[in-house]
Amino acid sequence: MNLCHCIAIDGRFELLFESLDCKTLRIQDLSDWLVGDTYEKPDSYTIQVVLPHSVKKTELVVKTEGVNVYTMKDFGLGDSDFINGIYCIIAPLCDGEFKTYRALLCKAQCCYNTFIAERKIEELEDEIHTLELVDRLIKAIPIAAEIGEIAKAEEFMLSLHKELKRLNCNC
Repeated sequence: MNLCHCIAIDGRFELLFESLDCKTLRIQDLSDWLVGDTYEKPDSYTIQVVLPHSVKKTELVVKTEGVNVYTMKDFGLGDSDFINGIYCIIAPLCDGEFKTYRALLCKAQCCYNTFIAERKIEELEDEIHTLELVDRLIKAIPIAAEIGEIAKAEEFMLSLHKELKRLNCNC
């Protein structure tokens, strides 16, 4: 008999999805899996990930224990960095699928950090409004993506790009 892999009714399907250094992506399953009777927690399962501004689905195997690390090579894109943007994640669950969104902003965060690190305090004071806005946008985009407000997250992404460009950050 095949056992079903399902999330607990009052539980959640949750993936920690973050960029470690712009070249590596860490995914960790933190889901509440049903166990017992006809249910079991899988050792691994396959998700589909759609990169920002793409429609191509890339399949990745996610182990439910430990940390999974991927590079753009796993997406067929060589040694490139993960791009700033909203990533769609699709996972099969029981008789359906679960779709969620996560934002990766590694390059934007790097630009922001570099801008701050390379300036004197007086220079930062001149750009304080822009820096505060960039900081807020970097925090708001992942939140909007995770709650499914993709249009809002994309709007924030455009604003972030505009503000980083104003600071002469080319990420």
